[in-house]
Amino acid sequence: MPVPPLYDEAVLALCSELKHHNGEPNLNAIAQRLNIGRSTVQGVVKRLARSGKLGTRAVLPGFGIRQTSEQRDPFGNVERSWVQQVPMGDPFEVPEGHSVQGISALVDATGATIQQWIKTKAEPAHELRDALLDVFKEYEGRSELPPLPNLCDERLLTVYPIADVHLAMQAWGAEVGASWDLEIAERTIFDCVDKLVSSAPKSKTAIILNLGDFLHINDATNATPASGHKLDVDGRWRKIARIAIRIHISLIEKALEKHESVVVEYLSGNHDPDVSHVIAAALELFFANNPRVKVDSDPSEFFWYRHGKVLIGANHGHKTKASDLPGVMAAYRSEDWGLTKHRYCYSGHLHHDRSGEKHGAKWEIFRTVSGKDAYAHSHGYSSGRSMVSITHHDERGEIMRHTVNI
Repeated sequence: MPVPPLYDEAVLALCSELKHHNGEPNLNAIAQRLNIGRSTVQGVVKRLARSGKLGTRAVLPGFGIRQTSEQRDPFGNVERSWVQQVPMGDPFEVPEGHSVQGISALVDATGATIQQWIKTKAEPAHELRDALLDVFKEYEGRSELPPLPNLCDERLLTVYPIADVHLAMQAWGAEVGASWDLEIAERTIFDCVDKLVSSAPKSKTAIILNLGDFLHINDATNATPASGHKLDVDGRWRKIARIAIRIHISLIEKALEKHESVVVEYLSGNHDPDVSHVIAAALELFFANNPRVKVDSDPSEFFWYRHGKVLIGANHGHKTKASDLPGVMAAYRSEDWGLTKHRYCYSGHLHHDRSGEKHGAKWEIFRTVSGKDAYAHSHGYSSGRSMVSITHHDERGEIMRHTVNI
């Protein structure tokens, strides 16, 4: 953004007082009076002249003064004068579907902008917004939700961690061993959650804990946001958005059949750092009329939840190692840490099942539910695939878990 002029008013006031016999401002005298550099005064005077504040006829619309000239008689009287005006150009407007990515500026000694460069970038979220609006047309006016279950145990909390689904990833079974696409992903997730909800106890509260990278792509560029690595993608962005929303709504409504209240957390991952927040906001709006559903709208990359003497934390894992989460938990949630006895930190990202205990908290990395893409297969990556549910007692911590292997 342009830097505000610093000395315009002061220099303008002295231009009429301190001037040469021909009427031009005495730059040296003005600089000495204001105790600033002559070059600074010169820059201010140029700017004042361009704006017409030093006395000219009105500048034409869309033009600015570039140069003034005078012809004088032998006695110093002005016979005639010229003002050279140049087009200033139209105000810059960000093109539709773009966003400003950066601004560079060339400034003079006073800090005034001489020239400016504005860098824009096509904004995939513009397309995402349209896709989500189209998706919600399917659900417009829908308000019927599962009835309130009875005999829920308020001392129990069941967590459904969902790690690294990579929805929209495309893998060819003949190449990598197991196929994966939108249809397979949707069917697999539904099957796992249906079995886990059916086998879980009737805890009063459930947490659908999306640990990040639910979507394989962040936008229509079909590349990882940080490195620009091109990805194998199944389907157009509008189709992917439709299925992502549909899956989440179905998972929440399935959990409502068993649990009195459902907390929904959608953490961002390295594959979906931006779209994750958009989908979370869409879910929050969709379930806004249902007091039994709370979609966490906190933009933080960490999730914290206390249930009696139990403290749960979560993070995707691409920036913070899972084994470091206990320390982060103690620092970020010191009050909850002091009030709890059983502490758990959940993470994803690595697609492998790993766990440990550190600083008075257990940390755990969950397996992915998705298959491998060509990149992972060519690098020899391998891991089992599963989804779990974990039930905690408010005094005793984890008391039960169920696993569905894929």
